[in-house]
Amino acid sequence: MEIKVERPDEKKLEELGVKNWPIWEKEVSEFDWY
Repeated sequence: MEIKVERPDEKKLEELGVKNWPIWEKEVSEFDWY
């Protein structure tokens, strides 16, 4: 697997519509081993 890290400029972020993406939320997780 390849992981690619980018630092897009404002123009690229606008093209992708990042400001319109929903907020990714997750409820609290519990682990029996902690």
